[in-house]
Amino acid sequence: MGADLAINGNRIMALLNLNPGPKVGQIMDVLFDQVLDTPDLNTPSAMETLVLSPGP
Repeated sequence: MGADLAINGNRIMALLNLNPGPKVGQIMDVLFDQVLDTPDLNTPSAMETLVLSPGP
């Protein structure tokens, strides 16, 4: 799954100052679902924007 995203867990951890753990996987799951719905979002810049945007 994560290999299909334009961003990886290491980048997510760097952007959010996170340590490895389940939170990173949860974020990647959300991103993957969003890319399934809107494939055009699968670019590094769009993924980073999504990661940095406040969640619900």
